Amino acid sequence: MDDRYPIPHMHDLNSKLKGCKKFSVLDLQKGYYQIPMAKGDIPKTAVITPFGCFEFLRMPFGLKNAAQAFQRLMDSIFSGLPFTFIYLDDILIASPDSSTHYEHLRQVFKLLSDHGLILNRNKCAIHQDELTFIGHQN
Repeated sequence: MDDRYPIPHMHDLNSKLKGCKKFSVLDLQKGYYQIPMAKGDIPKTAVITPFGCFEFLRMPFGLKNAAQAFQRLMDSIFSGLPFTFIYLDDILIASPDSSTHYEHLRQVFKLLSDHGLILNRNKCAIHQDELTFIGHQN
Protein backbone atom coordinates (compact mmCIF):
# COMPACT_ATOMS: atom_id res chain seq x y z
CA MET A 1 0.00 0.00 0.00
CA ASP A 2 1.33 3.41 -0.94
CA ASP A 3 2.16 5.81 1.87
CA ARG A 4 1.14 9.26 0.68
CA TYR A 5 2.86 11.21 3.45
CA PRO A 6 4.21 14.37 1.78
CA ILE A 7 7.89 15.01 1.26
CA PRO A 8 8.50 18.80 1.66
CA HIS A 9 8.83 21.04 -1.38
CA MET A 10 11.59 23.61 -1.62
CA HIS A 11 9.04 26.44 -1.98
CA ASP A 12 8.01 25.64 1.62
CA LEU A 13 11.54 26.57 2.64
CA ASN A 14 11.29 30.24 1.64
CA SER A 15 8.87 31.15 4.44
CA LYS A 16 11.26 29.65 7.03
CA LEU A 17 14.16 31.78 5.78
CA LYS A 18 12.51 35.22 6.03
CA GLY A 19 14.57 37.45 8.30
CA CYS A 20 17.15 34.75 9.00
CA LYS A 21 20.87 35.51 8.90
CA LYS A 22 22.43 32.43 10.56
CA PHE A 23 22.12 28.90 9.23
CA SER A 24 23.21 25.38 10.05
CA VAL A 25 22.70 22.18 8.10
CA LEU A 26 22.90 18.83 9.86
CA ASP A 27 23.03 15.48 8.11
CA LEU A 28 22.13 12.22 9.81
CA GLN A 29 24.71 9.48 9.43
CA LYS A 30 23.12 6.67 7.45
CA GLY A 31 19.78 8.14 8.44
CA TYR A 32 17.49 5.32 7.38
CA TYR A 33 19.56 2.70 9.22
CA GLN A 34 18.99 4.59 12.48
CA ILE A 35 15.28 3.76 12.37
CA PRO A 36 14.19 0.36 13.75
CA MET A 37 11.92 -1.71 11.52
CA ALA A 38 8.44 -2.49 12.81
CA LYS A 39 8.45 -6.09 14.10
CA GLY A 40 5.77 -7.16 11.62
CA ASP A 41 7.72 -5.76 8.68
CA ILE A 42 11.07 -7.42 9.41
CA PRO A 43 10.21 -10.69 7.58
CA LYS A 44 9.28 -8.66 4.48
CA THR A 45 12.94 -7.64 4.13
CA ALA A 46 14.30 -11.21 4.07
CA VAL A 47 17.11 -11.90 1.63
CA ILE A 48 18.37 -15.41 0.94
CA THR A 49 22.06 -15.71 0.11
CA PRO A 50 24.53 -18.61 -0.07
CA PHE A 51 25.46 -17.64 3.51
CA GLY A 52 21.94 -17.87 4.90
CA CYS A 53 18.72 -15.90 5.25
CA PHE A 54 19.05 -12.34 6.49
CA GLU A 55 16.47 -9.77 7.58
CA PHE A 56 16.85 -6.05 8.14
CA LEU A 57 16.30 -4.93 11.73
CA ARG A 58 16.80 -1.30 10.68
CA MET A 59 15.03 0.44 7.81
CA PRO A 60 17.05 0.05 4.61
CA PHE A 61 17.12 2.78 1.98
CA GLY A 62 15.01 1.88 -1.04
CA LEU A 63 11.95 0.26 0.53
CA LYS A 64 8.77 1.42 -1.18
CA ASN A 65 7.57 3.69 1.64
CA ALA A 66 10.90 4.27 3.41
CA ALA A 67 11.17 7.96 2.46
CA GLN A 68 7.64 8.70 3.66
CA ALA A 69 8.11 6.76 6.92
CA PHE A 70 11.42 8.52 7.55
CA GLN A 71 10.00 11.99 6.80
CA ARG A 72 7.00 11.32 9.07
CA LEU A 73 9.30 10.32 11.94
CA MET A 74 11.58 13.35 11.48
CA ASP A 75 8.58 15.69 11.24
CA SER A 76 7.14 14.26 14.45
CA ILE A 77 10.45 14.67 16.29
CA PHE A 78 11.01 18.28 15.17
CA SER A 79 7.38 19.46 14.90
CA GLY A 80 7.77 21.80 17.89
CA LEU A 81 10.73 23.65 16.37
CA PRO A 82 9.45 26.10 13.73
CA PHE A 83 12.99 27.27 12.91
CA THR A 84 13.84 23.87 11.39
CA PHE A 85 13.20 22.59 7.89
CA ILE A 86 13.48 18.83 7.59
CA TYR A 87 14.13 17.14 4.26
CA LEU A 88 14.54 13.41 4.93
CA ASP A 89 17.91 13.07 6.70
CA ASP A 90 18.90 16.73 6.30
CA ILE A 91 18.01 19.34 8.92
CA LEU A 92 18.20 23.08 8.21
CA ILE A 93 18.21 25.44 11.17
CA ALA A 94 17.56 29.12 10.36
CA SER A 95 17.78 31.94 12.91
CA PRO A 96 17.72 35.74 12.90
CA ASP A 97 20.98 36.19 14.88
CA SER A 98 23.87 34.31 16.50
CA SER A 99 22.58 34.11 20.07
CA THR A 100 19.20 32.81 18.91
CA HIS A 101 20.96 30.39 16.58
CA TYR A 102 23.01 28.89 19.41
CA GLU A 103 19.82 28.34 21.41
CA HIS A 104 18.15 26.76 18.37
CA LEU A 105 21.15 24.45 17.93
CA ARG A 106 20.97 23.44 21.59
CA GLN A 107 17.31 22.48 21.21
CA VAL A 108 17.97 20.48 18.05
CA PHE A 109 20.98 18.66 19.54
CA LYS A 110 18.91 17.77 22.61
CA LEU A 111 16.18 16.24 20.46
CA LEU A 112 18.74 14.33 18.40
CA SER A 113 20.29 12.98 21.59
CA ASP A 114 16.91 12.14 23.15
CA HIS A 115 16.02 10.06 20.07
CA GLY A 116 19.43 8.44 19.67
CA LEU A 117 20.03 9.99 16.25
CA ILE A 118 23.66 10.36 15.14
CA LEU A 119 25.01 13.08 12.86
CA ASN A 120 27.56 12.76 10.08
CA ARG A 121 29.88 15.53 11.25
CA ASN A 122 31.68 15.64 7.87
CA LYS A 123 28.45 16.73 6.18
CA CYS A 124 27.32 19.29 8.77
CA ALA A 125 27.80 23.05 8.43
CA ILE A 126 27.29 25.03 11.64
CA HIS A 127 26.61 28.76 12.14
CA GLN A 128 26.95 29.89 8.52
CA ASP A 129 26.02 33.26 7.01
CA GLU A 130 24.87 31.46 3.87
CA LEU A 131 24.82 27.91 2.60
CA THR A 132 23.38 25.53 0.07
CA PHE A 133 20.61 23.22 1.25
CA ILE A 134 19.34 20.53 -1.11
CA GLY A 135 20.67 22.55 -4.04
CA HIS A 136 19.00 25.77 -2.81
CA GLN A 137 21.35 28.70 -2.10
CA ASN A 138 20.34 30.96 0.79
